[in-house]
Amino acid sequence: MKTPNVRGIWIGLGLGLGLSILANGAALAAGRASSPARARSAGARVITLQVLPGSGGGPSGPDGKHHDAFMPSNIEVPVDQIVTVRIVNHDMMEHSIYQPRLGLDIVARPAAMKPDGRMVPVTTTATFSVRSKGRYRWYCTKPCDDDASGWAMAPGGRGSRDAGLPGKDGFMAGEIVAF
Repeated sequence: MKTPNVRGIWIGLGLGLGLSILANGAALAAGRASSPARARSAGARVITLQVLPGSGGGPSGPDGKHHDAFMPSNIEVPVDQIVTVRIVNHDMMEHSIYQPRLGLDIVARPAAMKPDGRMVPVTTTATFSVRSKGRYRWYCTKPCDDDASGWAMAPGGRGSRDAGLPGKDGFMAGEIVAF
């Protein structure tokens, strides 16, 4: 009886996992095709957002440069239920989710630098609830995206009400959709 090649199996598993991670990361960064984060109406209502720095491979904008971005930038929440949002910041700068009609001003602490030079993401947690169904545009109020001349912070909202507000949708701005 032939003994299975265990080393080959582990290498195959590692390559498969690595390709899966690369494919998902590419889809997020390039196509931003991921669906909005959704808090379920039953069970745990926790949404995790990642803040990616442009210098660390954040998604590319139409200018071809990498930009700071919240991933995902759109979230869906049930009305009248407490939602916990976890923001994992991989950037060395503060970022925020500001939505005045909902009374939100969540400031995500910057990533930490270890003595050996390694950057460690920092998680900020906040809870909120939305009282009425609707779409609420949020944006980051902290100046950022310095590596790309601040493009992600320039006005870029959709619609007449949001047109002059800072933050490019899908980067440093997005929507909270209450259902």
